[in-house]
Amino acid sequence: MPISTETIGSFIKRLFPNGFCNHTYTYLLFEKGNGVNLQRKTLFLSEILKNGPKTYTKIKKYIEDNIDTDKTEKFSDFVKFNKESGYIENHNKYKGIITDATNIKKISEEYIVPPISPFDMFIIMSKLLNDSGAYHHFESEFEGEAFLDVKDERKINKVKLISCDEIQQWKQLGDEWFSLNLYELNDSPFNKDLSPNKSITSFWVKILNSWHKPVYKNVSSNEEQPDWWYAAYSLMVIADEASKGTGFKRLSNEECRSDASNCSPWIQLTEMIIDAVNREKKDDNKYLKDREKYNTEPFSYVESLSLADRSIANVLPKSRTSPLGSTLRRISHNLALLPGSGTIRVGWDWAEPPHDSVNKNPVFNMLLIPYPYKILSKNFKPVGVSKSNQDNCNNNELRWGKFTLDVRPNDDEDEKFVSFVSRLITESDKKLGKNMTHAVVLPELALSRKSIIALRNKILEKHSSIELLCSGVREDLYLRFDDEGNEKESPVNASYMASLNYSEEKSETINAHEIFHEKHHKWRVTEQQVSDYDLSPALDPSRVWWEDLNVVNRRLPFLVMRNQWTLTSLICEDLARNDPARTVVEAIGPNLVISLLMDGPQIPERWSARYATVLAEDPGSSVLSMSSLGLIERSNKVFEKVGHETKKSFALWRDDRGISIPIELEEGYHATTISLNLFPINDYTLDGRADNRSLALRLTAQRSIKDSERDFDPKGENPDFYPPWGSSKESD
Repeated sequence: MPISTETIGSFIKRLFPNGFCNHTYTYLLFEKGNGVNLQRKTLFLSEILKNGPKTYTKIKKYIEDNIDTDKTEKFSDFVKFNKESGYIENHNKYKGIITDATNIKKISEEYIVPPISPFDMFIIMSKLLNDSGAYHHFESEFEGEAFLDVKDERKINKVKLISCDEIQQWKQLGDEWFSLNLYELNDSPFNKDLSPNKSITSFWVKILNSWHKPVYKNVSSNEEQPDWWYAAYSLMVIADEASKGTGFKRLSNEECRSDASNCSPWIQLTEMIIDAVNREKKDDNKYLKDREKYNTEPFSYVESLSLADRSIANVLPKSRTSPLGSTLRRISHNLALLPGSGTIRVGWDWAEPPHDSVNKNPVFNMLLIPYPYKILSKNFKPVGVSKSNQDNCNNNELRWGKFTLDVRPNDDEDEKFVSFVSRLITESDKKLGKNMTHAVVLPELALSRKSIIALRNKILEKHSSIELLCSGVREDLYLRFDDEGNEKESPVNASYMASLNYSEEKSETINAHEIFHEKHHKWRVTEQQVSDYDLSPALDPSRVWWEDLNVVNRRLPFLVMRNQWTLTSLICEDLARNDPARTVVEAIGPNLVISLLMDGPQIPERWSARYATVLAEDPGSSVLSMSSLGLIERSNKVFEKVGHETKKSFALWRDDRGISIPIELEEGYHATTISLNLFPINDYTLDGRADNRSLALRLTAQRSIKDSERDFDPKGENPDFYPPWGSSKESD
């Protein structure tokens, strides 16, 4: 029985069951259209993204029914450009030429011409290289390399050495593909008739000539590499080079017409995809009912830039290329291959550029508030335990239960809470300079959805400098039923991220791109943790306690800040577990990972620091882990009793230099502001290509912040120094 029955052809057809979408891209990108045509294009792309690249006539009626236009406007304008430019005629001629160049005649005609989109080309080639294992059979050639002196030809046949000349050729082809002129279709890798040049054609012909060969083949010691390996590697690199700046740079049609030489259609395509997804989301914003007042938008969950089947694989932009390991993600600088959406839904969106003062001082200042300042054992609430040991479903040694943790401010105290945070922002600005606080971050489970929206609104009204609001959020949703069929609350543990933008030119223009994404893994509280946090009044230490929450929605958003760098947030256990989030983080390489925790002191010896080190090394992300003072204080009281040293380090910074920096809450203060600066660095691919556009975020300063309306009493006789909201009014 053969090891692999999947052929290259069957794989490509499975990835693109309706063929490549070259006609779609020419319509979207190469037709000069008026406002009506642009509206039609957005509708068209929305339908393509939802339903797949089916024939144009299947969505013709939908578009014509949903666009308010003159009846003389015909959908036949869809192919107007293609006919006038001769694209269809030349495309068919080119199809014949490339068919004659192959030795395989039984290939469906929709797969003959290679994809015009570098995103589609990248997803095909990277998946083939990954599934075949071919990608780690390529190395960069170095002068005098000892490997070349090895006489064992079996090893040499297994590895293809990439020369500097080959790399330069790939980069040149990628640059030409990147700068494909939208309005003067000449001097490009896709010629005036949009047919690929000879180099790309020759690589594609090798793929077609291997159409019926297996994707995976165990290459024996005396065999040469399959021909298609080198072609696939070359096309993946070229497509990656053609995608530089994708997901970061935004170009309007006006900019392209005024300076077409600096306008990449693939940057435009990315913008169009995000705008099309935004259009669908704007009408389905069930949480933010005050959108008209505050001009908020939900996060655009753009899961892929390719029109390939999303259940198989996805492709999105990336920030950092890992310096370690021999992995597929080390071959690309600009695009990341991601798993199918059934594994995890990954989203990409960007914020509007912040106000002009940011350009004068590029520092990014984050206000870290370790709320709640107090947590009681009664905040840990048992909600159920395993049935009797006589139950055949349970092992006699298995004793477990479920618990919830609720430390939110009471709903009637939201106004007090948001006013407290507002004053902290004001105090932070006093130390940093006017409008110099750029982000507010709170830890896991700090607020309710109602509280975070109230805080967002207060910030939009009073603090124009804030660009990012990030917090852990708890909410109870009616998603389950009890034994009698009644609705039952199901707790949700989520992260809230909002990119805020206040326009100085038009004071009425306020934007907020925001997303809630849920925790992927439940917290398991062990006997040792019950002891460490003194939770035995609430949780039986003889049982293993699992956090009671749903993990049905596995999503992970990536947000582009200042058109330069990216961030994402992980919730507690998600930092430690390898799947599904960490593999995605390693592939995209965000510049900053914010890990929202419900944990003890954040010190280099703790578990969170160990897992942060993994991401700091591969892919080189900076990691900020942050917990609440409330749980830290519970831990400290236990350790004080046995004479151990205690720490008030509520956050820890770890970056690509291998440096860990604890962030402590100074006595008599409520928060800490940290300053981050961007450092230009060079990332290198596995074959030695450098990327001089990479950036590293590094912590450069810390400042303690307190609410000026609260006086600190070192004797602890002022119980109101830390905000006495919700459960913190009480004591154990």
